[in-house]
Amino acid sequence: MALDETFRFQPKIDEKVVFELTGEARERRELQPSRFEGPVADWAEKRMRDLGETIVPRLVYSVPTKSGNHKVAWVYHDGFEISTGEGYCLHHIACDCSSEIEAAESDEQKQEIIGDCKALSQVLGTRADMISSTYGIDTVLNAYYDPERTAGEQSPEMQEFALRSIVYVLEHDYRHPESWMANVESGWTLVNLMASIMHMRPEDIGWYADMLQENEVVATDGVAISLSQKLKDTIDAERILREVSLGFEEELAA
Repeated sequence: MALDETFRFQPKIDEKVVFELTGEARERRELQPSRFEGPVADWAEKRMRDLGETIVPRLVYSVPTKSGNHKVAWVYHDGFEISTGEGYCLHHIACDCSSEIEAAESDEQKQEIIGDCKALSQVLGTRADMISSTYGIDTVLNAYYDPERTAGEQSPEMQEFALRSIVYVLEHDYRHPESWMANVESGWTLVNLMASIMHMRPEDIGWYADMLQENEVVATDGVAISLSQKLKDTIDAERILREVSLGFEEELAA
């Protein structure tokens, strides 16, 4: 299947509006970034004070728990790797568990803390549902998807829609990382989180990811998936050309 410029589409309506109109929305509290407070804000303040980093909340959710409201946020984060001195700039998820995660002595302990955070998984599910509603995935699945068949056995229409959607989600995240495409860190996502957006089995997403990787559109190791470096370079080149062109236009208008 050829992958070209037609492998893109745009949402037709605001995601929050669509999500509310489905009638399937779970109760949620979505706060303005100005309500970035509590343990997650303390974590950010400590890193900015001690390491000179910049952490800016983009979106904040407050999830009711037995111990009180648990904040889960999508944040912009830049700083320097202490070991290499190299700078980094990304968006990622942060929550009231962030300080505890950083204090963990092993990767296994960190994964255990993350896995036990019900608020984190609930918010990721909410984001996945909102994105799915935006692109009308349920409507297409009802028309074309056969849950009894594997990805390779689906109709051509279903396969094309799945491929288009996966590419669009990854490309939108790369172009607009502040938008939070139900991932844990900008620039890539887990196959199982993409499966939540697509309402498909992880093994089906893996099949589509392999096909896209063969066409040099994505890169995947079976666990995570991202745009290929070739496509990232193309997007970056387009951005640079657009900025240069804009600069010339401003000079001519001056």
